[in-house]
Amino acid sequence: MINTVTPDQKRYCLPWYRAEDWSSLHAMGVSDLPNAYADWRISAEQIEGELTRVGVRVERVVVEPGALAAWCRRHGLVPSGTARQQFANEGSSPP
Repeated sequence: MINTVTPDQKRYCLPWYRAEDWSSLHAMGVSDLPNAYADWRISAEQIEGELTRVGVRVERVVVEPGALAAWCRRHGLVPSGTARQQFANEGSSPP
């Protein structure tokens, strides 16, 4: 995930998940996230910290499973990591 940010970027949209949505994400076919929400959260916070330390403003973009599923259908995509990143980028506020 970190390698998607170049040095000249000032902002990164981090797809952010809620614990209460974790089972719904897995039920819709998301298989590239850990089974345990706590494991993902530790990793995400570590990435967020690393990016912040190098001067990137990280914006947490909550990924709601229903909205993600509808977005993927409209774009003909499966809810892969790349698709979730695109969804977050589109759902973020302008800098």
